[in-house]
Amino acid sequence: MWTMVRVLDLYCGMGGLSLGIALALEDSIVHGIDIDPKAVMTYNLNLNKFGCCAEVADLLSWEPSRDYDVVVGGPPCQPFSIANTIRVGEAHPLFPTFRRYFELVRAIRPSAFVLENVKGLLTRRFKPLLEEQLGSLAADYRIRHAVLNAAHYGVPQRRERLIAVGVRTFNSLSRDHVVQKAWYMTLRAAFFQFPLSGSLPELLCVSSKKTSFQLPLSGSPSPIPGFSGSLRLSAAAALRTNEF
Repeated sequence: MWTMVRVLDLYCGMGGLSLGIALALEDSIVHGIDIDPKAVMTYNLNLNKFGCCAEVADLLSWEPSRDYDVVVGGPPCQPFSIANTIRVGEAHPLFPTFRRYFELVRAIRPSAFVLENVKGLLTRRFKPLLEEQLGSLAADYRIRHAVLNAAHYGVPQRRERLIAVGVRTFNSLSRDHVVQKAWYMTLRAAFFQFPLSGSLPELLCVSSKKTSFQLPLSGSPSPIPGFSGSLRLSAAAALRTNEF
């Protein structure tokens, strides 16, 4: 019988990862931690109804007082972002937050962990750091990492992020969740899932080096085969996809 899953979301921000976990694991309690009071206020306002609750704390000094089954988190990406050309790596004040994520995973020893960050961690400069930290968990976890594109999972934006998933070698955490891959969701199709008053404005396609939205200039959204409006995935399912 599947019991209640306790999840810890490190550097939770406004709760993107927490919401994903809450939707994927219905019988879960998610505890988020972030240093930004406004982010935590937004998190609790929107996600309390999903069984998520966040607190304000500095994770560089915070210590866990209970056990967790799963740890997820997206440490601040600024030290590793290719968009940052000023203070990079150890010169950035947020650099210690990355190692702290792994320190907490080693201390808590959850059944599974998920790390989200920018693909700049795979560059020649930072890949040794990533491999060092993942390697510190390799004796106890089966670990896979890859760059995933959010557009492949129903998000109307091409956003590539490094995702690392680790599952303890004695526990497969297998459940009947399937990663659903749809056609690229357009921004117009995403808007049409919500009740609207009036008509959508005729918006131009927005594209830049940083982000790209897929938005048709006219016409109604086409049906998206296999997409039901909500995506459900789990660490175990992610490990089974061809993208890892």
